[in-house]
Amino acid sequence: MGLTGCRREFQARCQAHVRSVRGIQGGRGGDTGSVWSAAETDALYARALTEFGEMAERKEVLPSTGKTVASASAVKGVVKDLTKTYTLLGYAGHENPAKSEAVKSFRDGYERYLHDEGVKVQRAKVFTEAKLDALLAFLADRLKQEMDALELCTLLMDQAAVLYLWESLARGKECGALSAREIEGGAAPAAYPGWSKTVRQEPSARIPLAQAGMGVRLTFIEAAALR
Repeated sequence: MGLTGCRREFQARCQAHVRSVRGIQGGRGGDTGSVWSAAETDALYARALTEFGEMAERKEVLPSTGKTVASASAVKGVVKDLTKTYTLLGYAGHENPAKSEAVKSFRDGYERYLHDEGVKVQRAKVFTEAKLDALLAFLADRLKQEMDALELCTLLMDQAAVLYLWESLARGKECGALSAREIEGGAAPAAYPGWSKTVRQEPSARIPLAQAGMGVRLTFIEAAALR
């Protein structure tokens, strides 16, 4: 049996297992609305296995021996995918085996192993001001042309999100729950993500933002209409 056949067999076994766990039989599950249909399960695993295969194909060549092994990003991606799958199966928090200390220790150890074998870490590409301005220009052009209200709102949120990430140096996952009450405008605008009013005066809680009207580029405060 070739690689394609093995993958299809594995996919079939995964689908059967998830259907059993979720109480799904022939497209009909238990008596709760949260149980997935067979079609939804098929779509999830078709997508997940495609992603899994792509992740597993990321390779590194060890300079010390010339041996080809899985890259650190492949291991990270597979663990992340397994974490998501176990979460969907109902294993939340510390019950999720992909979040166990053993898995974390393996990831850390594998990265050290690659380092000891001479593999150099490839740093992320720098997002330059030129790229930022090009992206903002693209969004501004879309905003001028868009007529659909929902799409217009989405573009405005994207524009504000891009500017917040640039000004705050935050990562995307760190600002997904940012709310208006966590932003201060005025002469010295700042963000206090995740902090209550009682600790707003702590220096460590404050993330400075660009002041509106002080440059040629649109600012997050202006884009989010928080002046």
